[in-house]
Amino acid sequence: QRPEALKKTGVTTPVDPAHVERALNPGGALGTVLDHFERREGQIQMAAAVTDVLNHNGQLMVEAGTGTGKSMAYLLPAALHAINRGERVVVSTDTRALQEQLYQKDVPDVQTAVEKLGIPQEVRAAVLKGRNNYICLRRWFSHDKRDVTEPADASMRAKVALWLDETDTGDQAELRLAPDEMVHWRQIAAEEEACVASQCPFNQRNQCFLYRARRKAENAHLVVANHSLLLADTDHRVLPEFDRLIVDEAHHLEEEATRHFGFVLDQRLVETLLDNLMQGRRGG
Repeated sequence: QRPEALKKTGVTTPVDPAHVERALNPGGALGTVLDHFERREGQIQMAAAVTDVLNHNGQLMVEAGTGTGKSMAYLLPAALHAINRGERVVVSTDTRALQEQLYQKDVPDVQTAVEKLGIPQEVRAAVLKGRNNYICLRRWFSHDKRDVTEPADASMRAKVALWLDETDTGDQAELRLAPDEMVHWRQIAAEEEACVASQCPFNQRNQCFLYRARRKAENAHLVVANHSLLLADTDHRVLPEFDRLIVDEAHHLEEEATRHFGFVLDQRLVETLLDNLMQGRRGG
């Protein structure tokens, strides 16, 4: 099925900070979901600040120490804001490992807490990674017809063949491929240069894992991404349009931006370029 894109509700009523605070207390909605939950003043202060900035379309930078519970402090207000207004919130993490932890553990806890608040609207969530993380079925079936060249290629194919009957995501992280197997994965990944979505029969039948993930994200209130994808997807070819952005571990964003938008120029390359330039001038 192709889910409908998230639609704005037209509601402008702000999220009540008092409801958020009650949920973050023992016996509150979130307190009944998590074991050994205790009140944390830093978490409540952060949640109040996040709620306020979402209500008033502002900007906020928070520094929170270890043990503050910052994930819940921003996820709960973000979820309540998203279902209230029908506005998508993207959460960007530093690494794919943290992305998985957030999506597999913290987001489900928040979804359950919102349900316990008696809100009838379900909080829909999705996770998105870069294109190369998803298998391209067209490239896979083409590659699988070729002769096996290396043991790593054979083991990669065996893992994929068994995995395809079980996976719902097509995300290679489920495979736990070895480094030498990852080399061969690149031949079946959903690279942009090899993708013509409009002509792909798998996409037309909604079987393309990449586009299924994107359609799920278009339907979601919360989308969990990572810094690399956030910086690379400036034209929204993977991430859908979003209204609010939360950057977790933002102190790593500058390093990732430098790696993504910068380039390395070493002495040897400079000398080679200068030599070529001087030879060209002599020849002229």
